[in-house]
Amino acid sequence: MAKYIKIKGIKTHYIDKGSGDIVLVLHGWGSCIKEWTKVHNELNERGFRVIALDLPGSGETEDPKRPMRLGDFSEFVHEFTQKINIQYFALLGHSFGGRIAVDYATRWSNQLRALILVSAAAAVQHPRIRTFAYLILSRFLDTILFHPKLKEYRKKLGKAWIIASGQNTHRELSPVMQRSLKLSVSNNLRPYFPNITTPTLLIWGDKDTTVPISDAFLIHKSIPLTHLHILPDLRHNLHLRAPVEIAKNTAYFLNNTPHE
Repeated sequence: MAKYIKIKGIKTHYIDKGSGDIVLVLHGWGSCIKEWTKVHNELNERGFRVIALDLPGSGETEDPKRPMRLGDFSEFVHEFTQKINIQYFALLGHSFGGRIAVDYATRWSNQLRALILVSAAAAVQHPRIRTFAYLILSRFLDTILFHPKLKEYRKKLGKAWIIASGQNTHRELSPVMQRSLKLSVSNNLRPYFPNITTPTLLIWGDKDTTVPISDAFLIHKSIPLTHLHILPDLRHNLHLRAPVEIAKNTAYFLNNTPHE
């Protein structure tokens, strides 16, 4: 059953279902709760309570009033946990949600029993053509999107941005969300990894071209308490292609990792 709550003035959609130890799920950029339904159900069947929210500007959650940086997304999630009164949980993040999870783990590690990073966009090792195309186009959009004479073209420009950035989104990105993405991917998270003390599971597809397997190897080497599980012949959208494998590996990891 859908629920709504105000977080930092933003009407936020979330779900809370099942019973047992809590897994808080953060979807990737352009995704939403609905896309993760099969993973949620599989985790429920394995005895976990699943809580998931549509992040600002995604799914049924409102856009923020101003652009958000990575730290703003982390603080948003933290306020969410305080308002629904969950104090200790496993945090699972996919793609951009994994990026938020890495930042979260360095700030509120006392809340986390485990960290699960699924194809997390957290370790950018080298420039990629798609990323470069996004940066060029985003600068262009920053300049023109708010020009009064171009108001009628904003929707078309937004669609062009989505195609160039390779995002799979269920609603068109507003100018504030386009700026939020640019701000949120601008900082390098590699210095964060050695400071993460939470037991961490990495789940990756070996054919991922969005966040390649080399990123997983780097994270695995850099975070002290890390396990890596590679899924063969799978790309970036593991939650759509391999929901059972995500849930099975997450459950095994949590059931075999000591916690308070």
